[in-house]
Amino acid sequence: MKCAAYSLSSVGKHFEENETSENYLAFAAWIVTGKMPNLAYLMDKEAEQKRMKELDEIYAKGEKPELADYGRIGKKPTIVKSPKRTRKVHLTNIETGEEKEFEAIKDAAEYLAPIWNMKVNSIETSLRMKREYKGYKIQIEGKLRRKYKIEPIMAINIKTGEKHKFDCLVDCTRYITNLYDVIVCCGAIKEKAKTGKTYKDTWRFKYIAEGDINAK
Repeated sequence: MKCAAYSLSSVGKHFEENETSENYLAFAAWIVTGKMPNLAYLMDKEAEQKRMKELDEIYAKGEKPELADYGRIGKKPTIVKSPKRTRKVHLTNIETGEEKEFEAIKDAAEYLAPIWNMKVNSIETSLRMKREYKGYKIQIEGKLRRKYKIEPIMAINIKTGEKHKFDCLVDCTRYITNLYDVIVCCGAIKEKAKTGKTYKDTWRFKYIAEGDINAK
C-alpha cells in the first residue's frame, strides 16, 4: 500500500459510497508506516467555512462550542507569590547623633550611595554584614545573627607585637573589619584561631584560656 496518495478506484465501489473512507485509510496508513500523509486533499473547503461561521456565531454570543475544553484536565492553579519580606533599617550618624529609619535595606542603601560614593549593591552587602561602617551605626530590625560561644580572644600583630584582647569572637571580627574596611566573617577568624594561620600575613588569633596571666 502506498501512502503518498489514494485512489478511490483502487479500493472498490464501497469507498465511493462512504464519504469518510479516505479519512480512515489515511489514518490507517499513518499507524502502519509511522509517516503522516498529506491530508490537505481530504479537507472540505465548504464544510470548513460553514463550521468557522458557526463557531464565530457561538463565540459572539459568549458561549463555548462542544468539546472546546476536551482534553483539558483543569485550569492551571494560580500561584500566589508571598510578599517579599522587608526589614526596617536604623542608621545613626556617630558624629552628629542624627538618626534615620528606612523601610528596607535598599532604601537605606540608596540614601547612603551619594554620601559614601559607592554602588547601591555594595552598600546593601555592607549594611547586612556590619554594625558600624563609615561613621554610621547600623541596626536591622529582626535580623538574626549567628550565635558564637562567648570566649575571650586575642589578636596579635606579628610584625609590631601589638596585642588586642576582645571579650568575644564577634568583637574581634568587627575590629578587623573596620581596620581593613573589608567584610570579614566570624567563621574565617574562628578557623584561623584554631589552625594558627595568619590573616594578611599580619594578624594571628588565639583564644584566651582562663587564668592566662600573659593575656593583656
